[in-house]
Amino acid sequence: MIEINGQTFEEGDTVRFERATLPQNRTRDYRITAVTAHGIEATANGFSYEYTAATASRIGISHRTTEQ
Repeated sequence: MIEINGQTFEEGDTVRFERATLPQNRTRDYRITAVTAHGIEATANGFSYEYTAATASRIGISHRTTEQ
């Protein structure tokens, strides 16, 4: 488990990055596959990504809700 921007994230959570640079990355669902000492690992559309806690915070990580 990791806390970023006052929210708690853990393996298995579905998240979005609301301030990502590209518009399609803002609406893409990412699944957290691992929480590491420095951040998270996530997958989307068959690709794996690693984000430090600072990067995830900067690009606006948030839990995906059913309304999104």
